[in-house]
Amino acid sequence: MFNAVFKIPLQFFILLLGVLIFVFYQFERPPVYFNKAAWNSETSRVAPGRLAALEGAFTGAHTAERAQLEAWIKARHAGDPAAESAARTAALAAYGRVASIRAETKSVLDAANPGARANDTDYVFITFILDHVPHGFIGLLVTAFFCAALSSKAGELNALGSTTTIDVYRHLVKRDASDAHYVVASKCFTAFWAWSRSGLPYSRT
Repeated sequence: MFNAVFKIPLQFFILLLGVLIFVFYQFERPPVYFNKAAWNSETSRVAPGRLAALEGAFTGAHTAERAQLEAWIKARHAGDPAAESAARTAALAAYGRVASIRAETKSVLDAANPGARANDTDYVFITFILDHVPHGFIGLLVTAFFCAALSSKAGELNALGSTTTIDVYRHLVKRDASDAHYVVASKCFTAFWAWSRSGLPYSRT
């Protein structure tokens, strides 16, 4: 019932957050490539000055786009349809140039390292967090990420431990033990599955 009540507004908030970040980066200059690790690692592989030239062109295109967006908003508030239409058309054209430079940058980086095919859009939100969110809030977000990961992992390990105890141990090894015994066995199997999935020394041999 809790999920039924809060799922829709929560999903709306998540989608709205993406829209707001998109609008934010229309006025605040974003990096030409959000995956900073790939950008830094591939700099030495690309022809000297190629990425710098693309970054300079991107800065100019984004500045032009921002100016046209501001002119569009100003004309809209002033109630000038002609100026609003012209500014909107110019803003869309500038956005097209920005997208074109991004696509060219991605193709250059992919050509430099064909094995690295990471989706750059996966790094938009984390770039926003690292560059524009206060450090204390970043700590809370990291904590939330760890809690979500541990919650999923705990459910998985608990299911493995319970299944091993009930379907294997109880039927094939110890049929008439007490409930307390099976609880201890379940904990032991949970610890075993956690160890087996952690990549500890036995898996490196």
